[in-house]
Amino acid sequence: MPRVKLTKGRIEAFALSSGADQAFLWDAEQKQLAVRVTGAGAKPTKAFIFQSRLKNQQSVRITIGDAGDWSIPEARSEACRMQVLIDQGIDPR
Repeated sequence: MPRVKLTKGRIEAFALSSGADQAFLWDAEQKQLAVRVTGAGAKPTKAFIFQSRLKNQQSVRITIGDAGDWSIPEARSEACRMQVLIDQGIDPR
C-alpha cells in the first residue's frame, strides 16, 4: 500500500481486509509512523506505531498509543523523537 498523508477520516475509514490479522496505513510525512489495525468484528483496534531499524540491523516496532487517544501531530512528534534516539544508537524501548 502506498504511503498517504494521515488524516482523521482516513484513519476512521481504514479497516482490515477479510482474513487478515493486521494491516498498516503508512504516513507519507513521517516515514516511521503508521496506523495498525487489528481485530476483526465491530470494534477493531487502531493504534499508532513506530517502526525503524536500530544500527541498520535490528527492526524496532513500538506502539505509540491508541489512534483515538493521540492526535496525528502528537503521534508524528513522538515518532520523530524516537527516530532521533535510533539515529543516536539508542533503543527507544
